[in-house]
Amino acid sequence: MDMAKAIGARVLLFRTGQEGEYFEQAARRVVKRISDAGLIPCAWSVITCRDPDAEADVATQSILDGYVGLVFNVEKSAGWQYEGAARLGERMIETELPQEVMFFTSLPNISANLDIPYTEMRRFCRGGFMPQAYASFGWSPQYTLDIATYREFRLWSETHEIELPMYPVLGLCRDANGNGPLTIGEMRSWLDALSRYKPTFFSVYRAGLVPGIVWPLLAEIETTPRGQKSRPGPTVEGHYVTVRPGETISQLCTQHGCTKEEFWTWNGHLWDSHGMARDPGLLEFGWIVRVQ
Repeated sequence: MDMAKAIGARVLLFRTGQEGEYFEQAARRVVKRISDAGLIPCAWSVITCRDPDAEADVATQSILDGYVGLVFNVEKSAGWQYEGAARLGERMIETELPQEVMFFTSLPNISANLDIPYTEMRRFCRGGFMPQAYASFGWSPQYTLDIATYREFRLWSETHEIELPMYPVLGLCRDANGNGPLTIGEMRSWLDALSRYKPTFFSVYRAGLVPGIVWPLLAEIETTPRGQKSRPGPTVEGHYVTVRPGETISQLCTQHGCTKEEFWTWNGHLWDSHGMARDPGLLEFGWIVRVQ
């Protein structure tokens, strides 16, 4: 609460459930504290889409208890659960809640994680996508925000003709459990990288672990006023294709007239983001790659 007030935040996100289990006592206690502090309470729940009815019940109960927004955290544990995600969407639409109060958050590099049901989630989470720009991935601030977050989202949106707001989530710790906070200098690098985009909204994962000395830096991030578009991500140049089963890098280069050196320059980040060697024989079905 203190951090939210110090940086001029309007919204506080709180985890109200996980995989169909509602954290009833904590959710009800915290929503009152958030509201009493003059902030907007928004519920965050981890989902796997394996029990979509129970996960929909968690979201619905969160609203009934006073939360005014819903963030569905859908990551690798929901891999290949397309039908479950679609069922969750059906249940949430049945509630007749405005779809603009529903959001989803996941890994930022969409083209390298096509097993996650991004498409199914965006059909009913019209509030927006919240890509996880986390330091725990081990990438630099520039790579994480410029390539894995903004460029990936822009490419996904243009390729599939998607109109959806995007609000990045910063994670300023060395691992996903909040251990090992970054140094002040490292945090400044992350905040400087984000500031260039002037987002209309951003959030901080595990904000309670961010030291008070950094709060003024968060307050200084320039944002775009509501109703205006934030600064766009890097221009998506060239021609992109979706990798089909059995295709190889050599085949793609021959078919589209590019060299292997150009291919690696344009697409090497896909292998780097997974910590995989740039093996010319390794090409994942479903990846979106640049070929011209």
